[in-house]
Amino acid sequence: MRNYFKILFISVVLMALIFSISCTVIIDNKSNTGIYSESTSQSGLSEIAPLPSSEDIVRLFFNLIDEERIPEAIDMMTDEMAGDDSSRQMWGVQFNRIDSIKVQTIEPYLEADWTDSQKMFKVVLEVFMSEKAKDEPVPFFGWDSNPNTRWVSIKKNTNGLWEIESLATGP
Repeated sequence: MRNYFKILFISVVLMALIFSISCTVIIDNKSNTGIYSESTSQSGLSEIAPLPSSEDIVRLFFNLIDEERIPEAIDMMTDEMAGDDSSRQMWGVQFNRIDSIKVQTIEPYLEADWTDSQKMFKVVLEVFMSEKAKDEPVPFFGWDSNPNTRWVSIKKNTNGLWEIESLATGP
């Protein structure tokens, strides 16, 4: 009878071990498929999620300003726009005077002229400026009464990521 319990005990332990191992393999297989699966882009980089679209980049840029995450917004600009400390400071002063900025619409502009690495959007914004900005050389830095329209050009950098190339009052 004692051998019977010994065999039963060993059988239960082995079955639990086999069950545990099979569950681990199934879970591993599921975690490597679907939305979590890794894919390799054309640049050879491994990515979990697709890169944001060009329109997402424009929207993110203004959202960062609205959330007062000014250094992050400036980091999204090309070196030509904000590559040195003086330029970064100039943009920082202007963006810090914005109390609120909300994207109303984003429309592709001259889509026929787009390339794989450069695009332009007509962006309509609702902007509220700090009263401190009224005394600037250009009052309120040129942000007129609402709505404000800006033409935003973006281009891909050498890493294939979109950056803000220009922020203008006209195309």
